[in-house]
Amino acid sequence: MSVGWNSFTYVGFWRFGADSPKYGRMLSLSMEDVEDDRTHATEFLMQTYPSLDTQTVVSVLPNPPILQARLFEVMPYRRYPTYFRRQWW
Repeated sequence: MSVGWNSFTYVGFWRFGADSPKYGRMLSLSMEDVEDDRTHATEFLMQTYPSLDTQTVVSVLPNPPILQARLFEVMPYRRYPTYFRRQWW
């Protein structure tokens, strides 16, 4: 994915999702090109900044458009019981 300096770049409609709080929950991200959203964003930019009327709008989606990752939660070090501590200063 590359972003040019002489045009507006629409990177799509992004959705973030996360499972309920638990150890090893899944995080997901999906990106898609929504025509209505792109049109609305372009109209908003042109109304807010009329001097940018000559700029072109380029639609670019990251590759791959769907990502998933697992988030592992680790307890902070200070809450571990004393028999789990390996370093004694």
